[in-house]
Amino acid sequence: MSDPIFIHDGQMHIPQANPAYCKQAGCSLEQMQGRPYYAPPPAGRPVCVFRSNVAT
Repeated sequence: MSDPIFIHDGQMHIPQANPAYCKQAGCSLEQMQGRPYYAPPPAGRPVCVFRSNVAT
């Protein structure tokens, strides 16, 4: 999958992200884990890809 995707928990922290998201953010998964998804990534490169395919 080439789309950047991350998962956040109930406290809005990132427990998991795919390699495409990490590449676009410019940092490793380990650097992102536990950070709030709305905080800038450690590398300072914003990742602004938001898409929802959840049916309501």
